[in-house]
Amino acid sequence: MQAEEIRRLAALRRADAVTMIHNAASGHTGGTMSAMDALCVLFYDVLRLRPAEPDWPQRDRFFLSKDHCVEGYYAILADLGFFDKKELRSFCRKGSRLIGHPSNAVPGVEVCTGALGHGLPIGVGAALGAKRTGRDFRTFVLLGDGELAEGSVWEAAMAGAAYRLDDLFVLTDRNGLQISGATEEVMPLEDLAAKWRAFGWDTETVDGHDVSALLSYFHTPRPQGRPHCLLLRTVKGKGLPFAENRKEWQGPGCAAVAGSLPRFARERRGHSMDGWKAQAARAAFTKTLLELAEKDPTLFAVATDSRGSVTLTDFAAALPNQFVECGIAEQDAVGIAAGLANAGLRPFVCGPASFLSLRAAEQIKVDVGYSRSNVKIVGVSGGVSYGALGSTHHATQDIALLRAVPGLEIFLPADAVQTALLTRHLAASDRPAYVRMGRGPVPTIYGEDARFVPGRANCLRRGRDAALIACGEMVAAAVLAADALEASGLSVSVYDMHTLRPLDEETILEAAETGFVVTAEEHDVHGGLGAAVAEVLSQRRPTPMRILGRPDEKLFGGASADVFDHYGLTPAGIAAAVQEGLKI
Repeated sequence: MQAEEIRRLAALRRADAVTMIHNAASGHTGGTMSAMDALCVLFYDVLRLRPAEPDWPQRDRFFLSKDHCVEGYYAILADLGFFDKKELRSFCRKGSRLIGHPSNAVPGVEVCTGALGHGLPIGVGAALGAKRTGRDFRTFVLLGDGELAEGSVWEAAMAGAAYRLDDLFVLTDRNGLQISGATEEVMPLEDLAAKWRAFGWDTETVDGHDVSALLSYFHTPRPQGRPHCLLLRTVKGKGLPFAENRKEWQGPGCAAVAGSLPRFARERRGHSMDGWKAQAARAAFTKTLLELAEKDPTLFAVATDSRGSVTLTDFAAALPNQFVECGIAEQDAVGIAAGLANAGLRPFVCGPASFLSLRAAEQIKVDVGYSRSNVKIVGVSGGVSYGALGSTHHATQDIALLRAVPGLEIFLPADAVQTALLTRHLAASDRPAYVRMGRGPVPTIYGEDARFVPGRANCLRRGRDAALIACGEMVAAAVLAADALEASGLSVSVYDMHTLRPLDEETILEAAETGFVVTAEEHDVHGGLGAAVAEVLSQRRPTPMRILGRPDEKLFGGASADVFDHYGLTPAGIAAAVQEGLKI
């Protein structure tokens, strides 16, 4: 295809992507625009594909590791005929398969991506599979430059060179910006070309918006016996003058959807709770931590390109000597935090709960839990806070995983007031801990006279017919459910189980005295709060119960409120579970 035609198509796909982001009030503008020219060259000229036969065995493989350009990816696939272009209107909407990070439920998408650092290892495996079985398909991977802080990228780079995968092509979108700012300020990468060459890769650098140069690269024979890396010099937000080279356009609209106040908290007329101001737990955490750290130089904050998502910007500005930026490298961040603890400091390592808990699981187990290191691991945007961005960004397995780590305390605060009290406790404690909180504002349940006692659940309502045990952001829903049940003649207890380790077994037994227990959590039904309660009751007081959470199925897409509705994690859904259990 001629360069001029690809430029025209790239302009059209940019328009499609902007329309998708606007309609959904969610998406990643900057990275989508910077990568669009390279994506169009690949899909309209380079890749051998059959849209009518997406699983054609001889197709070239493309893995989008840099997932913050999914809008452009979907737009191109739709234009090529992999699915009806009308479906683009459903992007990030309730029940849509076009979620905010690539899903292989979409024809043409090879694997689910979203957690960074995964694409190149998969690409190495696909290319190695082709080489070992004598097939001639080629493999292409698109990386983001901030993603290069992940160790798995360089592990895969070594493997690609070791196996002489000369049908493997890696493109790196070198736009120089990531969520926290310039890549060279967050985690310096240069000399990037020299790094790839040192790892044994055939490496070139081109203007990533020069379509003619991109076509020339792919139509020129490449050296044999080595994998290939093409560094794309690009402009974040290219094509949108108001967004070019501005980090705030990394993902405008995402917070409006992913961090929105759950619907049950907005529709709260008739409740019996005073106050109900909406505050974000993460903001209460960072405000309290900064206040404490200003008086205590041993308190450190360790970030994973997450100062914005955790709201650590003020901390980093006020106390730069007590702030450590690790870039997009969760395993490294937890290990560094353990080393800081070894040096007599008291670090809080912070990042998105889904990545911090699962990607760094071994470091948490060995470096923190087994070693009894005084490290506090703070996972924000827990549960389904990221909403329509998709299941790769949801943390619904973190409690199950980390409950099995010896020596690790686990806390899920219910509101901003409790979060502030918890932060003060953690700063004074020498025990390792994991804290999970949401992203957006949540109802304020507790007043100024609130107290926090680790390992002791709070009773918010006392009743005789059933008991509700909830944690985190589900506590507010449980209280509203109890209010609704009371209006229908049922007396229901409500417990805030803010500490899952050590677990308050005596309060669980107290709840069981009602004869029926319902647990509610923003987590899988396996291994979380419900499982912990069931373990206690099965051994000490067998009691009928119901566990409300995410069932064992592919996660339903949509904003967080849509997910709550779908799984019955709302006041109405919780009340219905009580009524069903009591046969009313």
